[in-house]
Amino acid sequence: MIRFLIFLLKIIALVVAAVWVADRAGKITLEWQDNVIETSAALVIGIIALLIVLAYNAARIIAELRNTPRLYRMHTHLRHQRLGQKMLSDALGAFAEHKKGQGIKFLRKAEKLLGPSQVVNLVKTHVGQPADQALASLPLNKKSRFADEVRQKNWDAAGALLEQMRLAHSMPRKDWRDTKAALLTERARDALEHNHAAQAFEWAMQADRLRPNWVPARLMAVRALAKQDKAKEASTLIERTWGACAHEQLGDAYLALRTGRSDLQKAQGVEKFTKDHLANPASRLLLARALAKAGLWGQARSYTKALAQEQPRRDYYDLLAHIEDVETQDKHAVAQWKNLAVSSAPDEAWLCNNCKQPHGEWQGNCASCHGFNTLNWGIPLHKQSVGK
Repeated sequence: MIRFLIFLLKIIALVVAAVWVADRAGKITLEWQDNVIETSAALVIGIIALLIVLAYNAARIIAELRNTPRLYRMHTHLRHQRLGQKMLSDALGAFAEHKKGQGIKFLRKAEKLLGPSQVVNLVKTHVGQPADQALASLPLNKKSRFADEVRQKNWDAAGALLEQMRLAHSMPRKDWRDTKAALLTERARDALEHNHAAQAFEWAMQADRLRPNWVPARLMAVRALAKQDKAKEASTLIERTWGACAHEQLGDAYLALRTGRSDLQKAQGVEKFTKDHLANPASRLLLARALAKAGLWGQARSYTKALAQEQPRRDYYDLLAHIEDVETQDKHAVAQWKNLAVSSAPDEAWLCNNCKQPHGEWQGNCASCHGFNTLNWGIPLHKQSVGK
């Protein structure tokens, strides 16, 4: 009913506009060099209106075409989840009826659709046995067992399974290197949580050698150095490799390092190592934050406004609100920036390839679906809350 009323109002507005133009008939003359074109005002207005409608519809079509791949991926993911749950249910039913062959067939299909880690969790929930017994009694492949060993932080067992997969050529060489790097980085994260900073640094650098300039490994190495009171070495590591490894979280880590330099000296250092990489938004954001921390408000505002114009994002507007609050104390301007922050696109985060759940920090296992090495940096599809 509401849509019909809106449509009716549009028709009435169109009729009123047409009558108004008809009552005010006139001519428009266009002269260019020796050519003279005379036409009615109504025709010109009609052509302009038609062009506006065509432009609006073209913009909508382009937007739909741009969103089509993302919507297709979301639809495919949901379809796989539903079908995978059904396959898993059928597998458990077959095992309950002692139809092992049929159960294995359904379980393999469920693994392909849901991922090994989800299958392990769901199987353990249904079987109701301790983890080791459940996994030993079911025909799960090495990937499933590897994911479970990682969740239980059995690092050596997980590493041994990964080596077995490499020797059996059950995964491409590049995938093995990436998975090994993720395993080492997760092991470094665990070591850092238990205050074993020196060991965490070693694991992180091993991961970095396997997967050069990978942000999670580099970030873990920086944090491990900082934990050992080696802030200068950590800052040098970031400065030396910034061009190949520019990232917002590395920038935040750099500003948080206690190197003994003043905020102004640190801002000058940031200007120096980012000057050849300002095409990267992460470089400009780091520079803007460093300038703001040093009290150089005008330059900080200029860089941040340019970033917000290119891609309206929450953290850009939050930074502008902070600059306005500290420099001018203009409450109205601060409120405007904060309102824009609330309505803008969410900040980039570590997104799970499987379930799309965003995380504030990289971790080996997704906190939602427990998939291993599934997190990549990107913008959440919706304004979801970012998990830790």
